[in-house]
Amino acid sequence: MVIHPTRKSTKRLRDVLDQLFGYLDQSNKSKHDE
Repeated sequence: MVIHPTRKSTKRLRDVLDQLFGYLDQSNKSKHDE
């Protein structure tokens, strides 16, 4: 399924994705640092 967000919600969607996957990025970085 492809989602086409409106221009208004694009930034909001970005913020939500950052919140959802932010911890994943942090965990991946910490694993690479080891």
